[in-house]
Amino acid sequence: MTPEIHQSTPTTEGTTRDGAIKWEIEFEILDDEEYLDSSQTNTEEELSIPREVIADVVGRSRLVAELERPIKIGTYKGLPAYLLRTHFAFQRASTNWLYRVQQAEITIEFEDAPYESGKKAQHPAVAAFHPELFKGEITPALVTESASASINAGYISAGAEVGVEKSRTFVSLEKGRVVVHGVRGGGRNHNIISWVVEQDSVAKAGIPRAIRLPLIVTRPIGGRFSARVTITAHYGFWRGKLARSIPVVGKNNDQLYFDPATLAAMAETGEKGVDGTAVAEQVGALDDVDLVSWSSLPN
Repeated sequence: MTPEIHQSTPTTEGTTRDGAIKWEIEFEILDDEEYLDSSQTNTEEELSIPREVIADVVGRSRLVAELERPIKIGTYKGLPAYLLRTHFAFQRASTNWLYRVQQAEITIEFEDAPYESGKKAQHPAVAAFHPELFKGEITPALVTESASASINAGYISAGAEVGVEKSRTFVSLEKGRVVVHGVRGGGRNHNIISWVVEQDSVAKAGIPRAIRLPLIVTRPIGGRFSARVTITAHYGFWRGKLARSIPVVGKNNDQLYFDPATLAAMAETGEKGVDGTAVAEQVGALDDVDLVSWSSLPN
């Protein structure tokens, strides 16, 4: 999706009091498939094992969301669990500010997905994740601001007023940093995880171009479950309410499906994907796993 800017011809309505020309600029973001994600549908096999490529958005810039393999199968606090390693890459085709992602929100919602409907839903839970709050290195900058004040002295008897205007310049130190904030949601089910990634407010260089976000999901009852990944992004003119309401990933994609029995069988046989990486791996207890080591963001 590419913003189009249409510049109009100046008119009398576009002339300021001092005679300067005032241009009216209109822009329109086309709702086509050039930037919003194209449809990612599941094959028959992927109704039991999750797609490795969650989304591949191709446009003037490129966003690739992946679920890295092997999927780690084990236990967490005595419950059947999975260590999932997500990887999000924001590749820019240009250094132009139009393609610089200022903020992104990454949400993953896990749900019960039995092959047969009619049963009461029992969703998986997000048991652990990283980061909860990451703050990057501080970028300092001196900001200069000017302020003016007008002092009026009135002489009622003479009907005259004398005005004196004073101005002062202030220099302040502004600090910016990249911030990633993760919050678990879903009420009592705890089945939703959401990260907000914000660019350094001083450097304004965009969010990190690659982010790895690990999490542990528990599934006490067994049975197939699903994950839906949604990403909204603020870049160029695509921001505010518009960016929050229309995702760049998740609008057209199928959910990811996890069948514990199928994944366990693949781990047992050592089945590999097309790139030679094992699909799943039995690793035992996940309680002492250092999620920081699987993340691109340190503590």
